[in-house]
Amino acid sequence: MTPRPDSLYPLIIDPYKLNLSQYTDKVIREKNFDIYNNADQPLELSLVATATEYFSVDLPERIDPGQTVTAQVVIHEDKAAENFSKSLTFEVNDEKRSRYTVPITRNVRKVGPKTPKAKATKGG
Repeated sequence: MTPRPDSLYPLIIDPYKLNLSQYTDKVIREKNFDIYNNADQPLELSLVATATEYFSVDLPERIDPGQTVTAQVVIHEDKAAENFSKSLTFEVNDEKRSRYTVPITRNVRKVGPKTPKAKATKGG
């Protein structure tokens, strides 16, 4: 049996990239992602790079072997109407000081005012 390609790494991230695009008038400002510890030891997570002017990141500090934790990205309200492509990078305290980068994209389609539908008239 061939192991999954990501099983060679201490962590598995799902989804591995975040799309916070908004194509309707429903505001989308936050997205969660799961981090699974595939290693046989507890790992500490530390954020090393992020676009702090665009979003905040809630990243758990520790993850035990076989455990899944949830992290969250929240777009700042003043950036909610902007398109961007950024990322966040965190590091774990394994032997290699492994780093993981999660791409984050946002596209916003401006929705214009709704036009009223014309009423159907009865012929006659």
